[in-house]
Amino acid sequence: MRTYFPGWGWDTSICPADQHFLEWMVEHNHFDKTIFHMGTGKHHMVGQGLYKGNSIIGATLSPEEVAAYIELVTDNNLLFHNYQVLFTDIHFLNPLFLPTFDIVTLFHLAEIYNPVDDGMTLEEVVRMFKSKLNPGGVIVHYNKSSSRGPAIPILERVLNKVETYKTMDVYA
Repeated sequence: MRTYFPGWGWDTSICPADQHFLEWMVEHNHFDKTIFHMGTGKHHMVGQGLYKGNSIIGATLSPEEVAAYIELVTDNNLLFHNYQVLFTDIHFLNPLFLPTFDIVTLFHLAEIYNPVDDGMTLEEVVRMFKSKLNPGGVIVHYNKSSSRGPAIPILERVLNKVETYKTMDVYA
């Protein structure tokens, strides 16, 4: 399994995706949602910002982000109940282990992708998450990602863009 060191800190001047996602959730009155969030960051802002009223599965390749998560939830049972983090590579996820989701964030799709690792291709990942969407569900991508070149054409081939919000494209 690939890992990512170090974990990602909170710096909205470099990557405002999580902040814009939190704002989008509030502005669209999205509550009581099931969310898959790729790339938790050491800050776990999406989990911390949305755990009251939503159920969130985060995924990270970073042992540092997992350690930060353990520290966060050790004394916060409600956070732990509503926000759980997987130490995994999305290219190797077994779809049988996944529930369905209202919202999937693939902000960093293709950023740490290596086609020789024998995992799913980028398109297979997108199609897997599409198959896991509840009716009316969406996939959200950070359109300023360093990997937007390969990611956006795949997202647009598999899904329909329904909205752009700040630095995020929303697909259904």
